[in-house]
Amino acid sequence: MSEQTNKNKQIAKNTMYLYLRMFFVLGVSLYTTRVVFNVLGVVDYGIYNVVNGFVLLFSFLNTSLANGVQRFYNYNIGNKKENTVKDVYNTAMLIHFIL
Repeated sequence: MSEQTNKNKQIAKNTMYLYLRMFFVLGVSLYTTRVVFNVLGVVDYGIYNVVNGFVLLFSFLNTSLANGVQRFYNYNIGNKKENTVKDVYNTAMLIHFIL
C-alpha cells in the first residue's frame, strides 16, 4: 500500500472516532440537561443557564486576553525589547483587573 492510502485510512478512522465521540457527548449532554432540569425546575434552570453564560463569557475573555498577552510577550522578547515587557505586563494586569 502506498503512503497516501495509509494516510487516507488514518483520516477516515480518525473521522469515525470523532463522530462517535460527538454522538456520545451529545447523548450525555441531552441526558444531563434533562436530569438537571427535573431537579432544578423551570425558574432555577433559567438562572443556572444565565450564570453559566456569564461564567463562560468571562472565561472566554480571560483565555483570549491571556493568549494575546503571551503573543506580545513573545514579540517583545524576540525583538530584544525586554524593557517593554514590563509595560505589557502592567497593561495586561490593568485590563485583567478592569474585567
